[in-house]
Amino acid sequence: MSLIKKNMSKIYRYSFWGMLIVGAIYAFVMLPIYSSVSNNVVFMKTAIPDLVNFFAKVVEIIGICIGYAMAAYATYRIGKKSAGKVYSVYCGAAFIKCFVSQLVLWVQSGGIPAFNNGFFEEALWLVVLPFILEVIQFTVFYLIIRGILIKRSDAAHCDLEASYADKDKGIYPIGKIFAFKNPVLRCSRAGGLVILISKVLLTTVDEIYITIETRPIKTLDEALTCILRYLSDCVCGVMAYFVMLFVIILFFEMLYKQTKSEMAPEK
Repeated sequence: MSLIKKNMSKIYRYSFWGMLIVGAIYAFVMLPIYSSVSNNVVFMKTAIPDLVNFFAKVVEIIGICIGYAMAAYATYRIGKKSAGKVYSVYCGAAFIKCFVSQLVLWVQSGGIPAFNNGFFEEALWLVVLPFILEVIQFTVFYLIIRGILIKRSDAAHCDLEASYADKDKGIYPIGKIFAFKNPVLRCSRAGGLVILISKVLLTTVDEIYITIETRPIKTLDEALTCILRYLSDCVCGVMAYFVMLFVIILFFEMLYKQTKSEMAPEK
């Protein structure tokens, strides 16, 4: 097996398990804590449920960013050939996360509905729909990074004799963390922007629903809560950029360590 195939095999495997581990923390730790504090009369009128909800979103986004970083690195490294594997890894981990998260909520709220008592309807709205929305979000991100990376990836692979260090020249090591022309940084920015926009849209829809179903914002506390929700979305977008960048750097380092190991003389 070639070095690049070994490297990509590790990337896909580590990304899948990384997404699952973070998804497990989200499902088995963050969701039960949020459900407990939001239904507790002692905490429900305090800022604690909002804080727990924010940290739950942070954990979920870390898992998403691992998948986004995997997609960006794979597309950069092997171009169009990565599409099938990238989607299978991301979608597989995302579906497991959505299903297990809802399973935990069902168990915590009294049990899983019977098959003849609303299971399929609830599964459609609470498992399948969130999964589809996450895949749509990922697809938007993937189309953006393809436009950024495919031409460079195809050109780099035309030079078969160049080393990975030569092919990565100007890309990695990363000199300036906010360099605009570096495609790796552009992919990370795209990931942060996609997550930011999706979170802002969800918050806006939720605020509209609250306004219609209950009442519009009337007090200063309600206005501040609304503003803080949007600020937390902005924080999530910025955080996504740095998490993606960190994971991509780990992937680059993994290849370079494998290269050194392959080139090391046998004793």
